Amino acid sequence: VQTCALPICINVSGYSLTTSEGLYGHDSKIKGFNAGLNREIAGLSESLTVGQRKHDYAVSPVLRAVYDLKTANASVGTKLAGQPVTVFYDYSKNGKVTALNKATAYGVTIGKAKEPGSYDVSFVHQKVDSKALAPSYMDNEFAMGSPQNEGNAIVANYVVAKGWKITGNYYDAKGGVSKTPNRHMMVDLKYMF
Repeated sequence: VQTCALPICINVSGYSLTTSEGLYGHDSKIKGFNAGLNREIAGLSESLTVGQRKHDYAVSPVLRAVYDLKTANASVGTKLAGQPVTVFYDYSKNGKVTALNKATAYGVTIGKAKEPGSYDVSFVHQKVDSKALAPSYMDNEFAMGSPQNEGNAIVANYVVAKGWKITGNYYDAKGGVSKTPNRHMMVDLKYMF
């Protein structure tokens, strides 16, 4: 649901997803909601979203894991030298545990890859505690998919033709308790629809 009274828009959404996972006989369930404010004023676009998500899934035939996440996302955008620039901050806390339960990411995106010939580049720093996020939803490229990680990423997109873009990712991160270093680069051709 979205309602706008210029220059502010309010967004509220809820969701529920059940995934059949026959391996352990228990289905994975995700339920949650988000509420946010967006506004544009004096050349700045600002957004703030808060939410809660519960993720319940089987990790063995007799054990289940439950993550109760409180989330917040904020961004501020403007144009510099004709290019869109957005600064962002994401935060999540798992309320099911009392320690090692926070995840943060922040960075900046320059440009917007939308039309052929357009591009964007993002610089991101991320830190995830070992009990902050469900391992099944971790980015498997950042720090080798470790549920505990910290590091940086550079992500660049270039739209080569309508619906097609080239994405390059560079990761410099450390994962796990031993903080195993992981540096690598990936280049993908993607179709957008």
